[in-house]
Amino acid sequence: MHLRLTQSLASVAPELIETYRAGGLTMDQLMGLAVSEDHDRQRQVFERIGQNTPGYAVRRYMTEAKVELDDRRARFVGAEAYEAAGGAILRDLFTEDGAGWLEDVGLLDRLVQDKLEGLAEEAREREGWKWAAAHFDFPYGEAFSRVYAEAVERTDEASSARAPRRSSRRFRQ
Repeated sequence: MHLRLTQSLASVAPELIETYRAGGLTMDQLMGLAVSEDHDRQRQVFERIGQNTPGYAVRRYMTEAKVELDDRRARFVGAEAYEAAGGAILRDLFTEDGAGWLEDVGLLDRLVQDKLEGLAEEAREREGWKWAAAHFDFPYGEAFSRVYAEAVERTDEASSARAPRRSSRRFRQ
């Protein structure tokens, strides 16, 4: 484990390691920068942070375009399914909980929608619905609104067809 942590720190841009050695960065900030091996991104974040910026904020800046593993979309799809679809997970070796981020937000959103559409199809088949649509968030832009129940007048034939079922229910008790 110690070797992997050391290798992770070695992935930080050389000039930022020199800044650390000169006292311009704390170890916590350096570990935050080590979340990603992208030296350009590390330099961008370094330019944004101040001397007193805590490590967790540095990690947040480094991963702001990614999705955390505990995001509801990531939990819904699952890390295994995301990786099986070709997605990469960025792991932080310096946190106790093994935090991570999904790097391809577009892939994650597609997997979420595919899974929801599969669940909607199952509901249509299982419950006999003619139409069902699944959305991860309520699509307010679509013209859906609340539907209120309305009384339906039954024909005599429909009422008589229901009558035997009602009487048989009374005797089951």
